[in-house]
Formats: sequence, C-alpha cells, structure tokens
Amino acid sequence: MNNDLVIGFAANFDWPALEPYAVSLVRSGYEGKKILFAQKLTQNACDNLTSLGFELFPLPVIEFSNPKLPLGGYFAYVARFLLIHRYLYDNPGHRFVVCADTRDVI
Repeated sequence: MNNDLVIGFAANFDWPALEPYAVSLVRSGYEGKKILFAQKLTQNACDNLTSLGFELFPLPVIEFSNPKLPLGGYFAYVARFLLIHRYLYDNPGHRFVVCADTRDVI
C-alpha cells in the first residue's frame, strides 16, 4: 500500500447508491487508503464498504433546530470540508489526496 488517500463524506445512503463509487475505485487498481466520513448509512452499505477496504468514520446526526447548538455549528455538507482538513492536519504525509464526492465519481 502507498501513502495516497481518497477521502470523502457520505450521508443517508444505502449500498446501491454507493456501490458504483466504491466498486469502481477498487476496480481501478487504486491501492491507497480509502476513508469515508459516514452519517446514517445502512448497515449493508457499511459492511460492503468495509469489505472493500474503506475505513469509515461514523458521525453523529446533529439536530440543527436545537437552540442549544453552539454558534459555529455546520450542516454536514459544509462540515465535511472541516473534517477532511482536520484529518489531513492530524495525519500528514500523504503523497496525493483526492477529495471525492461519492455520487459524482465513477
């Protein structure tokens, strides 16, 4: 395995929605690390992603109508960039990093 990384975010998906992304990445011959920040994926999706070598980072669902939510709270589609930045900051040394939206890449 090399020190390349494909990293992304997936929420509210079942396996059929993620299968083209995950399977095509594996079939491409990519041998680097595969990470997904995951929120509300089906168990079947999690099982299949894990079996294909993806590392999943489960994220809790935050209710944004909660008046106790501190200022600076972000919706997941915005927060993913902060999560990715933090991961890369905490885990330096990757040769190439591709940040991929799971439904846009096949």
